[in-house]
Amino acid sequence: MNYKVVISENVKQSILDSIRFLAKVNKNTAKKELDLIFDQIRTLEEFPLRHQVIENLVILGKQVHKFVLPKGRYIVLYTIDQSTANVIKFLDSRKENKLIADLLE
Repeated sequence: MNYKVVISENVKQSILDSIRFLAKVNKNTAKKELDLIFDQIRTLEEFPLRHQVIENLVILGKQVHKFVLPKGRYIVLYTIDQSTANVIKFLDSRKENKLIADLLE
């Protein structure tokens, strides 16, 4: 079964902000990173249930999954609703603990 992947506008903006920052240092690396990010998010079309569920974190009645991208620099949070994976947050892994703590409050 293939899932539809929906990326929120806030997530798209967060990705672009991260890539713009990286592009100031190295445009080629930024382009490769952007391609990697979207390629990895697209893998949710086939296997969205394979990633860790964050215990005690439920948004709109849905469990939140945590997907660490290769190299460990970025984290994607998403929920699953029937046949749709909804990407709800993209963040730098160095900010992960603070974000999750804020969401749990």
